[in-house]
Amino acid sequence: DNNKKFYLTLPTIVNDKGFYVGAGLGINNQMLHSVSGEFLYKTKRNMIYGIGFGLGRDNLLLSPAISGRVYWEIGKKNE
Repeated sequence: DNNKKFYLTLPTIVNDKGFYVGAGLGINNQMLHSVSGEFLYKTKRNMIYGIGFGLGRDNLLLSPAISGRVYWEIGKKNE
């Protein structure tokens, strides 16, 4: 498959409620494929909501991208 993609994401460690920021790069066929940034918000109930904005390259054209994310904690709760 000549269209393999590799994504690198710089993780943000989220410990308490509040706002966080992160960044990401996408590499396709040994070239930079996309660049993005993301804003996260963590609630008191450990739900995390994110919105991201970026630019992707498709056949030498730059196209904007918008993403939305929801994260939740998995595993046991400490009581």
